[in-house]
Amino acid sequence: MSENLDNFMSDADLAWERSYFSLMADLKRKNLSRYEDLAVRLSAGGEEILELPTRTYKISVDRNGCGYSCREEVGMDFQRLGWTKLPQNHSERITAITDVLAECEARAQIDV
Repeated sequence: MSENLDNFMSDADLAWERSYFSLMADLKRKNLSRYEDLAVRLSAGGEEILELPTRTYKISVDRNGCGYSCREEVGMDFQRLGWTKLPQNHSERITAITDVLAECEARAQIDV
């Protein structure tokens, strides 16, 4: 790791991260009700397919965590993009799942 943290990431990487995390926050704020409804449905476990404009995404929840995957075209396998360990506390679990949903939709909107 660089001793000078200012040089750890390029200006372009920093700008991309700012855009990505800002978009995640905006999406969560804008879609909180929809995300919470879906999180409550999935909190005990299950899967949901999200048909987004860029690709098809799958949200998967089990007792341990929540992940999301995407596929480029119908008939192709889903490729795992992210996973988060879920807490056992119900309200914290719902919050964590809504964060994953916002991350998934942000990733769909930004070329990752």
